[in-house]
Amino acid sequence: LQQVLSETYEVRPLELTSGVVPGDVDVLIVANPQGMTDPEVFALDQFLMRGGSAIVAGGQFALAQPSQMGIQVMPVDTGLDAALHAYGLAVGNRVVLDERNAPFPTPVIRDLGGFRVRAVQLGDCPPFIDVRPDQMDRDNPALAGLPGLVLHWASPVTVVAEPAEDGPVYATLLSSSDRAWAQSAFQAAPDFEAHPDFGYAHGISTEQFPLAQAVVIISAIPREMA
Repeated sequence: LQQVLSETYEVRPLELTSGVVPGDVDVLIVANPQGMTDPEVFALDQFLMRGGSAIVAGGQFALAQPSQMGIQVMPVDTGLDAALHAYGLAVGNRVVLDERNAPFPTPVIRDLGGFRVRAVQLGDCPPFIDVRPDQMDRDNPALAGLPGLVLHWASPVTVVAEPAEDGPVYATLLSSSDRAWAQSAFQAAPDFEAHPDFGYAHGISTEQFPLAQAVVIISAIPREMA
């Protein structure tokens, strides 16, 4: 990512432990945040308060270390929940699964006449959400030329702030299809014996979930993060 962005922009890694983002930074990318400390969160908050732009690319779940148990995910504490809530956003602790998804080679156990063998099966992978143009905010210039993308183990990102005339302006950037459901007790490894259609338990009902939000702060007053 850094190599591709460096073709157009000046890109450099930053340490935010001092609680300050340098004044010459135009856009701050917070990629895969995990366990951000109070000074780091304070630096992000003050950067936004003075009119900076930030892209936070993270979630509540991440790929765990490979094991003999197959694919596993683990919950992640980004350290940003309180800060995001202060800006009117909440990231759910559920995983969204979608009938519109990207295929993935998944290890499965097959029973061959009493012999159980491990094989690889290419098929639907509901936790790998296939986001197509009709699920994007095409009015946002950041997404205008994007043909599609895949989100892995995504969680709902919802707006919890009450509408206010002088408050932030929100827009849903990315959504699942309307054939999606969410699980709180999520197991990454599929079980095609119990759930032959998708490898995962299907929800009783389906709906469209917001997966990414844009926030524009109209009037920002410097404040101290709790």
